[in-house]
Amino acid sequence: MTSRIDAAVRRAAVLGLLAALVVAGGVGCEAERKVLPEKVEVGPSPRSSGEPPVPAATPSEVKKFLERVVAAVTDNQPQRLQLARVSRAHGEGTMLRPEGPDAPATIRAKTRRDFRAVWPDRLRLDYESDPPHPFSLSFILNGESLWSIANRQPVPLTEPVYLEEARTDGLAQHWLPLIFPLLEPGVVAYDLRESDGQPARYLLRCKFPNRPVYQLAFDAQTLLLRHVEYRLSLVAARPMQREWDFDDFQSFSGLKLPTRMSYAETIDSPRVREVKMEWQIRWEFPATIAEEVFQPPATPVPPPPPKK
Repeated sequence: MTSRIDAAVRRAAVLGLLAALVVAGGVGCEAERKVLPEKVEVGPSPRSSGEPPVPAATPSEVKKFLERVVAAVTDNQPQRLQLARVSRAHGEGTMLRPEGPDAPATIRAKTRRDFRAVWPDRLRLDYESDPPHPFSLSFILNGESLWSIANRQPVPLTEPVYLEEARTDGLAQHWLPLIFPLLEPGVVAYDLRESDGQPARYLLRCKFPNRPVYQLAFDAQTLLLRHVEYRLSLVAARPMQREWDFDDFQSFSGLKLPTRMSYAETIDSPRVREVKMEWQIRWEFPATIAEEVFQPPATPVPPPPPKK
């Protein structure tokens, strides 16, 4: 039988399938509260009501900008991006999640994270925490199939909105920092401009087929990707803006990638922004990832009842 925490986690998953796995609510003990900033009220959304239309193709000036971005990420060796089509990002951090099977409160718990991916449609994200708040949860996306696994019990998530949310969040947090998806056929990048604030950044919108518009922010000096935001209201009760921030870039197999990332959500009414996760990560680029990784474990078959 699925426990209460399994059900709570899966309900939370529809509010941020691969992005958050969180439940809105209180925070944990004081020692854990210091890890992430508190909720904060924010002003009106900077996004205008009349966003520019998506052009039919990426404009030439944007293509030139993306060439500069690729050169910055690859140290002028663009062929290195081929490595990123099979990738792994794992590390440690904190995430907001249910405290336990019988506790409605949430905590910010120390958690390990392992994200394995093969472009374009295979992802596996594993979370695990140790006592005093043990926790284990996985999500697997394989083509048109999506599963959650809690306590080694795979559950298919068959609703189309779950699949779309997993793809949208997986692209934002894992694939976009690797840059190469921006160059894929059918992707349109547009509306390149400089930000007015500090630090100075270049802003760029991008549209993938069947995905919402992502707004990206690149450091004006290094041209490294520092921020991704997008709106998603497929399953959540209230529309929200989701954000990923990237920092502390280091070289992995010749690619400059973030080793620190955080995830935040801003609900519309009232406009409250809350950081849900912070991670310290490292990247790997294996030649292959076994296909078994992207298959759920077999559900144990209960033994037959004893004969009378």
